[in-house]
This record gives sequence, C-alpha cells and structure tokens, in this order.
Amino acid sequence: MTVVSAVASLVTATVALVALIGGYIQFVLRRSLLPAIEFDVEFVTLHRNATQLIGVPTLVIRNLGSNTLILTNVRCRIRYRVETDPEEWWSDGIQPTLAHRVPRFFIAEGRTFVQPGVSQRYRQPVALPADTRVVDILGAFDYRLQVGPVTSLLVGLFARPPKDLDWRRGVRNHTGRQVVAVPAADD
Repeated sequence: MTVVSAVASLVTATVALVALIGGYIQFVLRRSLLPAIEFDVEFVTLHRNATQLIGVPTLVIRNLGSNTLILTNVRCRIRYRVETDPEEWWSDGIQPTLAHRVPRFFIAEGRTFVQPGVSQRYRQPVALPADTRVVDILGAFDYRLQVGPVTSLLVGLFARPPKDLDWRRGVRNHTGRQVVAVPAADD
C-alpha cells in the first residue's frame, strides 16, 4: 500500500466518522430529545337540573416524544357566561367577556409522569349555574424531560437549546384552551 492510498483511506475514514457523528447529533440527539407534547382541553356536560350544571373539564396530555415527561402543577382556570349576561367584549373588540369564574384549581399538584407514547387524562368535575351557555377552559402545566447525565451533557455540548427554552431545566406554564357552547336545557 502506497503512502497516497494510506492517506486517502485515513481521510475517507475521518470524513465518514465526522458524517456519522454529525448525523447522530442532528437526527438522533436533537430530535429525540426535543419535547413532543400534544395538549388538548375538553369539556363534557354530565348532568343538569334546575339549579346547576355538572361538567368535567379534561386535560389530555400526549407524550409523542421518546423520553418520559415529568409534569407538575396540572391546573385549570374556568370562566363562563350565563344566559342573562350582557353581550360585551374585551377591550380588543374580538373576545367576548365572560364575567363569571371558577377559582383556579389544581388537578394534580404533585409530580406525575407520562411515558412515551401514552395519553394521560386529568379530570375534575365542576358545578356551574344551570343557565351557563359558554364555558372557557384554560389548562396549564409545567414539565421537564427525564434524561440521564450523559445525555444532558451531550445536549449541552452539541445540541444546546435556546436559553429561553431549555427544557432540561423545565418549561413552565404550557397552556391549552377550549371554548365550549352549552345548549339550553330545552334545546
């Protein structure tokens, strides 16, 4: 083997190794560690009588990524409008005002886990006045991904996330919203 062929083999092996490391960083490390969360908010009316409507807001969190999500402070805020409320608008002229509210509440305050590929539902029944016509539910939670120290180090060296969105330290106040029309009892 000549010196030229030996150098060519060494250069080829080096380029292949660099391409392999670059591909790993780009397609495995960055993509597999990005949080992939789908978050939906739902509301179902269970019962209505002359004085109250009982409904269930449901926060649905789907972990579409490849790492365990660690959730805390799964919470909900509900505003609503009853049939006799005036039709007023916020100062932006687009959103309607919803004059009534249920105090913000936690569905799960402590730490919970959502494994990869799992949809977790968080529910809490609430009582509203019987003449409620519109319900606005804002769900929120805080989260971080469960990764090992070696992976966290590799991400810090080769796939650093933006400083304002470093999911290794956690993301606060991830929100989802749903506005639901509630038909009158005689509809």
